[in-house]
Amino acid sequence: MFRFLRRRLKSSLRDLRSDDAAECARLHALAFAFPWNPEEFEQLILSSSVIADGAFDGDDGQLTGFVLSRMAADESEILTIIVDPALRRRGIAAGLLDRHIDRQARHRIRSLFLEVAEDNEPAITLYRRRGFEQVGRRKAYYRMTLGAPVDALVMRKQLI
Repeated sequence: MFRFLRRRLKSSLRDLRSDDAAECARLHALAFAFPWNPEEFEQLILSSSVIADGAFDGDDGQLTGFVLSRMAADESEILTIIVDPALRRRGIAAGLLDRHIDRQARHRIRSLFLEVAEDNEPAITLYRRRGFEQVGRRKAYYRMTLGAPVDALVMRKQLI
């Protein structure tokens, strides 16, 4: 009924910087039961083995989403990806993921892995549309503040 209210946002995409760490922690806390703190984000962003991309609102420059992955040899794992819950389903995650995949390929990464909660259908659909395939399952991987833990699906995208 209100789909017309979900306009696509004009985001600018860029590498995350250490001064984005506090905003990353704020967004992470909106979506995860056990969020990471700003210091953890700063360490990750500054690491030479981490690729960190952010989406910023085209009007006010506010961080609207981000993705971080860690490279090891010719593989990489997405550590976390988040879009502000109030701004989901507007193409932000798709844009972030596309940029992130391109950057992985430029680093000669062959396989990109991620874990996703088995009940997160929107994310699973996005990943499948980007060529990720399920290659495993981690039982009770995600702890919840209430209720039973949730299994994670392990997904992989072959880049090369």
